[in-house]
Amino acid sequence: MPPLHLGSLLLSSPLILAPLERVSYLPFRHLCAQNGASLTFTEMIRAKSITSSTPVTMMIDTIDSTTPTGLQLSVATAGELTDCLEHMAVQIETNKQPHWKNIAVIDLNFGCPKVSLFFCLLLFLPFFRLFSWFSLFSSPPLSLLLVHS
Repeated sequence: MPPLHLGSLLLSSPLILAPLERVSYLPFRHLCAQNGASLTFTEMIRAKSITSSTPVTMMIDTIDSTTPTGLQLSVATAGELTDCLEHMAVQIETNKQPHWKNIAVIDLNFGCPKVSLFFCLLLFLPFFRLFSWFSLFSSPPLSLLLVHS
């Protein structure tokens, strides 16, 4: 198969493992990489969870540097994205999360809601304005603002 260029990143093949909820753990990503996937992704993680150092950051299991891995982030604002990326840089530089340096790309999730969260919000928080997840997909100006930050 021919290689694939994603910006400055050169991938050995066009096969990419998309983020999959409750499946995209390190052993599965490693297996996919061994079978031809040139890039794999962690599960979606909220940028606020990373900035707050919640236990969900353990899902950023990029310890295996031989498995090219991307991080899928869900963000609501440009400030949230900036804070998250700055926090990650500090964690890598201070050697608190050295394996995060293995993240090859970051995928900003603009359109795919976590079904469980979506239904929870519909049932319990009917007036909550959802700027994260699927609403960004319907707001190109906000999406562009996030990408340019």
